[in-house]
Amino acid sequence: MDGLHVFFMVLVKSTYAVILVSMIATATADEKLISIDGREILLSEDGRWVYISDDRLVTAADGRQVRLKANGSWEYTGDVRSYQPEEAADRKFVGDRLLSISLVDIVIESVRGKKSESHKNSRKKTRSVFHLNFSLDREAETSVTLPMALGDFSVSDTDGREYTVAKVTAETTRVSAGEEAFVSVIVDGSPHWWTTKSMILTIKKKALGSGRRIVLTRAMSTAKKNNVGSF
Repeated sequence: MDGLHVFFMVLVKSTYAVILVSMIATATADEKLISIDGREILLSEDGRWVYISDDRLVTAADGRQVRLKANGSWEYTGDVRSYQPEEAADRKFVGDRLLSISLVDIVIESVRGKKSESHKNSRKKTRSVFHLNFSLDREAETSVTLPMALGDFSVSDTDGREYTVAKVTAETTRVSAGEEAFVSVIVDGSPHWWTTKSMILTIKKKALGSGRRIVLTRAMSTAKKNNVGSF
């Protein structure tokens, strides 16, 4: 594409998940998004999504948005420098680092305390565990330091509740080219099982040095439950 510079780069490895870049935040039930490969997507409140068209959107060197039409033509559609794109999916690619990050699953762990004389029923405590996979392409020139600090992450849900990050664990602190590593992020509490649609884990900009935060979401309908003896 002469004269054009693609705003986002993505390594397309599989159809593992749809990678989305939020373009417009609306007050309606449906939301219009743009995937990192430039295709327009419509998210419905019922959990379904569809491609709006076969056109692709990229950004020119001067910041103007360009629509690349399926018939081979193109046109300017406006200036995209005024908004800050956000990502929301269960898998992300950090383009120039050749690093893919996926939220493998969420496990809601529960432990029930002992009964006391003043309380006939025992009190249940919960926490939410996020299992992340970091996979570095074999072509990567250097290894990547994994985010391990509590301040590298933030967690919330679609009901607007925010959670305190209590612990981050991993078997290694770095991932090398051609390898993968797993990180578990543990937060206090859990969402309402039947009413909360999704949980959202954000890796902050400073954590990977990519200049952009990574936002991973996963539906509560896919979360697992686990009763444990203690935390």
